[in-house]
Amino acid sequence: MLRQYVLARVLRPRRIVVKCPYLTLSAQYLIEQHDFRVLFTVRHPGAFLASLRRVHWDAAVWLDDLAKQGSCTPDERAMATTEATQAGLLWLVVNRHVLATRQRFPDSAVLLSHEHFCDDPHGQMARVTRSLGIVYSDTMREAVTRATGGDVVIPPADKAHFLVRNTVAMVGEWRDRVSARDEAELRMLCEPLYQQLVGTDWLGRPLSAASSDRDTARVAVN
Repeated sequence: MLRQYVLARVLRPRRIVVKCPYLTLSAQYLIEQHDFRVLFTVRHPGAFLASLRRVHWDAAVWLDDLAKQGSCTPDERAMATTEATQAGLLWLVVNRHVLATRQRFPDSAVLLSHEHFCDDPHGQMARVTRSLGIVYSDTMREAVTRATGGDVVIPPADKAHFLVRNTVAMVGEWRDRVSARDEAELRMLCEPLYQQLVGTDWLGRPLSAASSDRDTARVAVN
C-alpha cells in the first residue's frame, strides 16, 4: 500500500484507492495530512448487526479499545451489555465520526447510503464518481452491473470472497436474521443518527413521508 501511495503521489494524476473500514476513525488525519478524499458507506444498523453475526465478529473487542481511546464514554460502554447494544454502540461510534468528518470537511468527505446504493447502483455510483472528479464510463457501468446483478441474497456463513449479490433483494433481508428485541435495542441507540446521516426513517422512508404518516395518525386519533 505504501509503495502504491508513493507512486500515486509522484506519477500524478495517477490515483490510489484504499478500501479499508479500519481507517474510518483516521479519516480526518488522512484528509488533513495527505489530501485524501474519503467515501463513507453508511449501512443500516440492523444489517450491520446481521453482518457481524455472519462472520462471527465480537463488537465488544473493539468497544473496549475505543472506550480507552475516549471514542465512547465509560457510561456508554457499561450500558452496552447485549450483543445488539454492543453492535449498536460500535455503529454509533464510527458513524458519529463520519458525521463529524463530513461537517468539518464537506468538500473532502462523501456519504453514501448502502441501502440507497442497493436500490439504485448506477445512480449512486454516478454521484460518487462525479464527486471524486471521475467520469462514470461505460466500462465502469458494465462492472457495476456485473457486481450487483447476482442471485445471492443472504451470503453463506463466515467470510466469502468474489460474491455477486442481488443488491435490490438484499436491502431488508437483515430483518430475517435480527429479532424484534435486537431491533428495538438497536433502534433506541442508532435511529436518530441514522436519520441524520441517511435522510430516511428506520424503515427507509423519506423523513418528510414519515412525518406525514405520523401527522395523519395523530389527526385520526384526535
